[in-house]
Amino acid sequence: MNDLIAQGKEFRKVYGCLDGKTHRNLQKTLIDEEWSEFHEAFYFESEDDQLKELGDLVYVCIQYALSQGWDLNEAMDRIHKSNMSKLGPDGKPVKRFDGKLIKGPNYQPPDLSDLVNKSEEDESYPIKDHIILTKAHNFE
Repeated sequence: MNDLIAQGKEFRKVYGCLDGKTHRNLQKTLIDEEWSEFHEAFYFESEDDQLKELGDLVYVCIQYALSQGWDLNEAMDRIHKSNMSKLGPDGKPVKRFDGKLIKGPNYQPPDLSDLVNKSEEDESYPIKDHIILTKAHNFE
């Protein structure tokens, strides 16, 4: 299996991508765009198109984490451990009426606070100014 983080780092280096909280709005915009494209592919495109768009979404999510200096592998390990703690007292999954897995009584949320660099000033624009992106914006 390819190391997705190493691929992301290679991409950022080759393309000279900027890091830090002051540059995260572009990364968030790319996530919105790729989510929209995956959503459209899910409903209207073939499975190979869905896989391509899902891969693009994962790719830009990795880029966002790297741009923030976050250890995504460690975060995912902790999130996985947390998700595994959702089992019920009998060691079996707890499900809602529609089949969604829900948190059992032993659930422990992940602590990711030590993985986030909180020292840099956040100069992001306010959420009220955020524009929901759709394919109609035609980013290509």
